[in-house]
Amino acid sequence: MLTAEVLFVKTHGMNLAPQRDGDELTMGTVEISKTDPIRRAIIGFAPVLVGFILISVSTFFFLSDRSPFSLLISYLIVFLIVFEIGNTMFSSKKDLEGTVELLVVIGIIIAALHFFGFNFPDFPSFFNSGPVREILLKGIKILAIPVAIDLGIIFSAQFIISRR
Repeated sequence: MLTAEVLFVKTHGMNLAPQRDGDELTMGTVEISKTDPIRRAIIGFAPVLVGFILISVSTFFFLSDRSPFSLLISYLIVFLIVFEIGNTMFSSKKDLEGTVELLVVIGIIIAALHFFGFNFPDFPSFFNSGPVREILLKGIKILAIPVAIDLGIIFSAQFIISRR
């Protein structure tokens, strides 16, 4: 909702209560007015981007010397933040509706630039450079925490159900 409002896209119909729709669980909804594909894609990716930023900032703050808490308490806070945000920061199918059009337009632009002789940097070497690689590896480790916890809960629940 905040991203839509910042991008001057009208919002309405906010609902924060979880709702079940068949096998799907919706954690909350905000309806947005029709907009261009670029703003739609930015709004759709906002939960992932903002979630990753919140996890990163809180992790670096609580696990630094600036944290007012003991190391154990700081780790518990980070664990809770990563678990909560990591499980709720994903974009829904509806959020990503405008992304296909945007990717097609970007692909056409890249193909046209390449056709006219524009040379693009080598992206694999960019992602393999020191600082970028370090940030990506830390991000993967941080986001692996809620995945591991979720898998543990799923396997435990299946084990308990199968024992009945």
